[in-house]
Amino acid sequence: MALTENRELKFYASQELIDIPVDDNVNIYKGAFVGVNSATGYARPLIAGDSFLGVAYAQADNTVAGHAAAAVNVRLHQPLDIVHALSGVSATDIGSQVYASDDGTLTLTSTDNSLIGRIVAVDGTNLVRVRCQPIAST
Repeated sequence: MALTENRELKFYASQELIDIPVDDNVNIYKGAFVGVNSATGYARPLIAGDSFLGVAYAQADNTVAGHAAAAVNVRLHQPLDIVHALSGVSATDIGSQVYASDDGTLTLTSTDNSLIGRIVAVDGTNLVRVRCQPIAST
């Protein structure tokens, strides 16, 4: 229904950190690419094919005694630029999509991997700046 008066909405700044519940019996390390386990809906260290949620701001260990799904949260950076190793890149790769094959490895190969974002700069030999675009930011 169209508005007929002012209203207050709960909102979050789009470039802040976000806390997401963690899957059972997983350990997410600081700096890890984090994906969503499509079977449970919870965050886990990214596995090729997962939807990308963000980059872990801090470690989230859900393997300690009494662990359970959603017993801990992982704090994630959402849209951000990172500098990361990526073999065989050159200036002609600027603008190319970048994928992750696990929680710590980037590739230009799309097949069976997870879209992370795009190359915005080449910072050195085998070193790129990637504009990460998690599913929540698109």
